[in-house]
Amino acid sequence: MLVVLIHLPEDTAALDTPVCGDHDESCHKLSEIVSEQARQLKDKDQQLQEHHRTMEGTARQLLDKDRTISAQSHSLELAQLALDEHKRRHRRKLKQMRRKLKKHLVNQGRKSSSQLGEASGTPSGVESAVEEALEAASLDGTASSTTTTSMDSDPGAAARCSNMRANTTTPGDLDCVPRQDKCHVPRGWNKKWMCQEYWSGGTCTSTSGWSQDECREKCIDASDCHSDCASKCGAGCNCNGDAIVDAVECPDGGIGWQGVFIAKHKGYCVAWDSKTARLGLQECTTDRKTCTKLAARHLYRMSKSAGVLMMKRIKCDEEGCAVFKAGKCFDVGQDVFSSKSNIRMVDMGDETQEWASLVVAQLKAGTTSECGRGDQKIATAGILGY
Repeated sequence: MLVVLIHLPEDTAALDTPVCGDHDESCHKLSEIVSEQARQLKDKDQQLQEHHRTMEGTARQLLDKDRTISAQSHSLELAQLALDEHKRRHRRKLKQMRRKLKKHLVNQGRKSSSQLGEASGTPSGVESAVEEALEAASLDGTASSTTTTSMDSDPGAAARCSNMRANTTTPGDLDCVPRQDKCHVPRGWNKKWMCQEYWSGGTCTSTSGWSQDECREKCIDASDCHSDCASKCGAGCNCNGDAIVDAVECPDGGIGWQGVFIAKHKGYCVAWDSKTARLGLQECTTDRKTCTKLAARHLYRMSKSAGVLMMKRIKCDEEGCAVFKAGKCFDVGQDVFSSKSNIRMVDMGDETQEWASLVVAQLKAGTTSECGRGDQKIATAGILGY
């Protein structure tokens, strides 16, 4: 048995020259095998080195891209900072323009008619100018709050009732049909006969022994006609209120004695001289997209005989909101309020309601008086801010 010992050095290149005897065939075959393996190892080593160089090139490319992305990100950050600063400066300029325009319009309004509730579009002349000019120009830095076609042509239409007082403003888009059986009158939230009586001006009288309340309850509020109605109740108290049916009505259009329509699923009327008006009512539809508020108020430092009636309705949808507002200053000609300062009044609530009842009576009679210049100035600011 022949044993051949071959020394394999660490350098694979050395495997190319194994040491064998001249006549040792087995050694030569083994040497060839070893040499072939050495060549294969050398080829693999070259392949690994080439792969390593490729990986290094890829790493350099990724590093270059990372540097490029970092540089671009930094540039974007700088651009965003510059844009934010530009926006801040733009908003400051818009606010300055808005304040100047509003001041100008208010000053113009002081020189115009005090009939704030009789203007077209939005009801107050000054309010119309401010709302339409500022919203149309989008001077608050946002989109106009009236973006639909009808709102563009008539900003208050969507929030204004379709039934209007005669010779006031253009009818709106809102269907305002008040309940006939519930309302807010001076005595509070009341039932049908009180609503019918307030808006019709009629009263119930007994012809044969029934009290006034009995006539009202049995001849107006009764679901079925009471057999004695015809004989025991006089004119104006027919069975179920036929003589004054559907008398409750409170159309939009400036400030009228009929009060304000509260837009809800079952809308209703609120009288200006009601407790609700003196407290300042606000109600909204169940979806909170339409809200109405009203108030009868003596504003701080107004004369003891003067105050304001004002209302506002807003209706919103996915595209924006429409606003309808009306307000007017009234001087009843007598000192109803105990002080010009609201905090010094004896009973501001009762005094306000008494003043409002005088205004309603004068509106019915067509004898209202304009406020003086000082009161009108206060009223204008109050109505604009309502």
